Amino acid sequence: YLNYAKGDTAAYNAYKMFLKNIPKGNDNIAYAFEMDGNFPMTHLDRGDAAMIAYGTSKYVLSTGDKQIARELWPLIKWSLDYCRNKKNKEGAIASASDEMEGRIETGDANLSTSALYYGGLKFASLLADELGFSKEAKQYNKEKEEMGSVIENYFGAELEGLETYKYYKENVKLRHWICLPLCMGINTRKEATLKALFEKLWTPNGVLVEYDETKKDNEQKFWDRATLYALRGAHKSGAVDIPFKRLKNYSQNRLLGEHVPYPVEAYPENNMKHLSAESALYCKIFIEGLLGIEPLGLDKVSINPHLPEEWDSLELNNISLAGIPCNLKLKKKENMLFLNLVSKDEVLFNDFLVMNTKTIIKVK
Repeated sequence: YLNYAKGDTAAYNAYKMFLKNIPKGNDNIAYAFEMDGNFPMTHLDRGDAAMIAYGTSKYVLSTGDKQIARELWPLIKWSLDYCRNKKNKEGAIASASDEMEGRIETGDANLSTSALYYGGLKFASLLADELGFSKEAKQYNKEKEEMGSVIENYFGAELEGLETYKYYKENVKLRHWICLPLCMGINTRKEATLKALFEKLWTPNGVLVEYDETKKDNEQKFWDRATLYALRGAHKSGAVDIPFKRLKNYSQNRLLGEHVPYPVEAYPENNMKHLSAESALYCKIFIEGLLGIEPLGLDKVSINPHLPEEWDSLELNNISLAGIPCNLKLKKKENMLFLNLVSKDEVLFNDFLVMNTKTIIKVK
């Protein structure tokens, strides 16, 4: 999205490293490669195949590059196959942990891994269609629908009086990653999930990992990454006013306040150390949340913007859509939104948008 060549190259090289290290047999893939790739981290399955399936397919579509798509397709396919083979009897995707790596209980199958697998199927089906793999495109789309039912039936639950999600089968407390279905476009339990995130779990430092009434406030765990995902998912779902107030508070604290400029690592474990790369998650609040931008193919995107009440306009210059640098302008006009999208001298879109409806734009 940033049209930043070094960042694009870094991402491409990371995906190539995963591709190079697809394991033989049924082993889980290494989730990191440190020391110039000579020290792979292999000791725990955190649902990494689901993460890779989601991230790689979305990345490839966003590049608009068919050559990269063909090169990385085996990684996407392997990741989806691995997840499929990890289904439990109810259809949820089993994993030993999630990105918190055992810091807190995740059961045998957690919502994060299953939601990311759903997202991987969603974008992989679009990519398969682009590459002419019609059989895989139909299969992945069918499995995505099935996975949506699993997320509702296996994880859907009433917790603390709210019809939201349990994080794993035995889970009885609200958890931060209940925001992930919203990020994947699943709004079935939207209202209760928003209440859970922005009322029950929200603190001056953002969303808690889990509220534990037995602990003091300064002992409660939080990671900024969950807060950033929650803000993205909430805005994407169209619920702007409350999350936008939370976004302003977060921005004033993290970007303009005493702890700047990056999001922070686990607290209290790492005493709010910075994690610079997670700043990308902050950018995605605006691009994928407020603007609702998603790749639909190698040459097209959808947009479904939701501007907060206090904003009359929004402008993003030199944003990369399907690999094409674009200038985007949104203006409110009589309770409607007018979008002007230009690439160099070519007008890609210049008209009113239908509110709360995805508009498909062909970029090239």
